[in-house]
Amino acid sequence: MALDLPDNGIDEDCSGRDASAFTFIWKDLNNSNAIIHYPEAIQAELNIYNTSGKLMQTQQLDFTPRYLEVEFDNLTTGFYIITLSDSDYEIFYTNKLFIGQ
Repeated sequence: MALDLPDNGIDEDCSGRDASAFTFIWKDLNNSNAIIHYPEAIQAELNIYNTSGKLMQTQQLDFTPRYLEVEFDNLTTGFYIITLSDSDYEIFYTNKLFIGQ
């Protein structure tokens, strides 16, 4: 299976879509930052919840460049749930994120 390189317009892994057609997170292993990709230029709200469901962080995001670096410096080591929602507060993306040292 070939590695699908994002946003190059070529479907290397023959999945039917270039990687840029998906929303995904790249966690930077050297710090608590992550790169979030969304395939369309939209405004979104990022919410981060701990495993107990407590809202830990909220941030407005502009996906015009489609890739955003988000800092999670105020979060302690552990697992978190990330949601992205649109201007109507409809959640369109949910994922798990591990913040570690």
